[in-house]
Amino acid sequence: MKKQIRRIIEKRLTELAERDQVWRPEWVALEVTRAFEDVDGVELGAGEGSDFWRYCGYRTVRALVAEAIRKRTDPSKARDDQLVFEGFPRVQAYYDIKREGEWLGVPVLQLTGEERTSKVAELRRTGEAMIDHADQLELFFRASDSGIKLL
Repeated sequence: MKKQIRRIIEKRLTELAERDQVWRPEWVALEVTRAFEDVDGVELGAGEGSDFWRYCGYRTVRALVAEAIRKRTDPSKARDDQLVFEGFPRVQAYYDIKREGEWLGVPVLQLTGEERTSKVAELRRTGEAMIDHADQLELFFRASDSGIKLL
């Protein structure tokens, strides 16, 4: 079932991307969960526990949507079909942006000036941290190889 839900989520995100629309996790999760409210002719009615199962189903789908968006907007794991700007091989079609307390997948050309500045700064900080990490790991291995007791 999880694979089926993931396929539906991926399809919906692709449809939104084809129209350059923002990926709003709550909206996508609601669309997916509503598609399963009447499964095999058995409606999830108002019986005892139905609110609990609706809530759990929504939260599970919402988490899967957030995971799908993170995968599609992770600069280190950008998919080939997201690298859409000739001459800019690392620029993605969408970036994860926090707007009014909500994480969204936003088309790169729809980022505000502030969001653009913030995303560039975030990527620079991440790059610097990765270089520092690599430098420290290299020093660690040298120290380890030289016989220095490390722990």
